Amino acid sequence: MYVIGIEGLVRAGKSTLVKWLAEFLNAGVVEEYGMYIKRTGTGFPSFPFVSYKAALSASMMFFDIEERRLADLKRIKDKGIILVDRTYLSCLGFDYAARYFTGFDTFREVENLWCAARKIELDLILFLDVSQTKLEERIASHQHLYLPHLCDPTFNRYITEFLQQRLGGDEHIVHINADQGQDVVRHQALTHIKRLQD
Repeated sequence: MYVIGIEGLVRAGKSTLVKWLAEFLNAGVVEEYGMYIKRTGTGFPSFPFVSYKAALSASMMFFDIEERRLADLKRIKDKGIILVDRTYLSCLGFDYAARYFTGFDTFREVENLWCAARKIELDLILFLDVSQTKLEERIASHQHLYLPHLCDPTFNRYITEFLQQRLGGDEHIVHINADQGQDVVRHQALTHIKRLQD
C-alpha cells in the first residue's frame, strides 16, 4: 500500500486532482480536515486568535481529526494506493503563518506535538504550488466563500515558504507547478506516483 498526500494552498487544485487520481488509479481517499469539521457542524476556530491558549486550542482540534482520518485510512487499507487530501503539514503551515498575524507563536510547540503524535504516515507528498495571481483568478471564478486569511497574499506566502522549506526533506515532498494546465499537473502527478511504485 502506498499513501500519497496532496498539499497546497486553497484553489491549488488538490481536491480536483485527488478525485481524478482516485478514479484513474482506483485509489482510496482520506478527505481533508475541513470535511470532517463540516460533518460535525462545529466550524473552524475563529481567527485571528486572541490568546496563546486559544491558538494552541485551535491546533489541538486537528489532532482529534487526524485520529478520525487514521481510522478511515484503516478501513480502506486494502486499496493499493491511498490519497490523502491535505496532510498534517497543512496544520503546521497554518501555525507557521498565523504567528506573524497574531503575535502568538505556537509553532515550535505544535511542531513538537505533531512529531510525537499519531498521524498518517506518507510515502510521498505532491506539493501543488499555485501562485497568488492564479489563486485569486480561481477564487473569483468560484462560488465558494473562503475564510479571508486563506486568500491573504502575506499569509499564503508564509505557508508556501514553510512547504518549500520541507522540499527534499524527510517527508518526501515533490513540487508541481499548479499554475499549469490540469492535464500537465495530472501527468506530473502520475509520473511521481509511478516512480514511487517502481
